Amino acid sequence: MKRPRRLWGCLLILLVFVLALAGGAAWLWRQAHATPVWYSPPDPGAQPVATLAETVEYRMTEEFQKIRGEDIWTLRILEEQINAWLAARLPEWIDHEPDLNWPGEFGIPQIRVDGRGIDLAVPVGVGDRSAVLIARLAPEIVGGQLHLNLEQAGIGRLSLPGEPAERLMSAIEQVAPGGALDDEAVRRLLGVLSGEEGISSLVDLSDGRRVELLDLTLGDGMIEITSRTLPPEP
Repeated sequence: MKRPRRLWGCLLILLVFVLALAGGAAWLWRQAHATPVWYSPPDPGAQPVATLAETVEYRMTEEFQKIRGEDIWTLRILEEQINAWLAARLPEWIDHEPDLNWPGEFGIPQIRVDGRGIDLAVPVGVGDRSAVLIARLAPEIVGGQLHLNLEQAGIGRLSLPGEPAERLMSAIEQVAPGGALDDEAVRRLLGVLSGEEGISSLVDLSDGRRVELLDLTLGDGMIEITSRTLPPEP
């Protein structure tokens, strides 16, 4: 009688192990497809959001266009202002850029800023396969280029281990319809996020002057941009 008991004991342990694995897999699936607690973008159709987005865009334009010497100046932008602009103004801005296209599988982006970096959340996919992808960015300006430096990738409420850019691309392939990574705008965005591509730190103004971005300082809920205005090139 000892052998059957031992057999049943082994089978019971195996069954518990299998159930635990199944439960763990189900939990991981739920966590991956759950919306991050902090992701709650403003409603782009709400008038206060549209007004705030227009105000911050106007202020940015006004500050950059001011007549200055070559003294260094700083502009502070709040997380709330950036998220209002992303929700209400980003689609229109992209529509006016001939070489950009915001894929229909991508939802409203939202950022969260602290003193160590920026979390960028973007819903990707349609239907039951959709999920919110997270990119943890540490921006810096080096050699006249703004680099975003992808430090961590995540999906839903899970962090993805391994090389961040590869994990982010894999997550997009899983939740977006086939061919999403073939979109030129998506590939350019991934190139910037992975650090393979930088963005020029010089902003050309309509009168020939240029604004040179010198530094970015991150704080809880805000970004400070330190710049200087350069005269037109001779």
